[in-house]
Amino acid sequence: MNPEGASPNEQEVSDLQRRLSESESKNAELQTHVEELEKKIEELEAVAYIDVLTGLKSRRAFEERLIIERAAAKRHEDRLMAIVIVDLDGLKRINDSRELGHNFGDLALKGVADILLKTARVTDEVCRIGGDEFAVILSDPNEDSPRNFANRLIAKLAEISVEKIGNLCVSVGGAVLKGDVDGAKELADKRMYVAKAKKDNTVSHAVLE
Repeated sequence: MNPEGASPNEQEVSDLQRRLSESESKNAELQTHVEELEKKIEELEAVAYIDVLTGLKSRRAFEERLIIERAAAKRHEDRLMAIVIVDLDGLKRINDSRELGHNFGDLALKGVADILLKTARVTDEVCRIGGDEFAVILSDPNEDSPRNFANRLIAKLAEISVEKIGNLCVSVGGAVLKGDVDGAKELADKRMYVAKAKKDNTVSHAVLE
């Protein structure tokens, strides 16, 4: 029924305006919901690239950087690729200890992460790629870059002591290869295990060229 005094055309216009208003309101709500979802997706993607405990780049970020480096190596065969692999010795012992436990294990990991960031340059990529393992991609390297990085890392680690743990001991492996990203990563990893096998209980030991 038409409102009193309203013609059929006026009633139709009124209905259309009401429906338009309702539609605009729903569209605004939908847009807000979409924006909230997009923001949530961005937050989740950001978390995927950051290691929550240490604040370093994650393994996913490391792997994606390797993809970029592989592409660069194809364009420039003489490009040097330098990678340093760092492993925190004794993390399982710390975590399994009744006196220490996982809280102190986390402190040790954060301690290594902090020293790695202080040792690296802004353009280097510092990542946590495993439970007790870290990787550093050195930018614009020369043949001595891994050794120099390791020496700076060793010196800085010797200056700190973690509560109830003392000095942190790490095993370090590094490699520089020309145009071979995966080869550099594999060689650095192998050298880290060679260093780890020494078990000489020093603050740090490295096998580097």
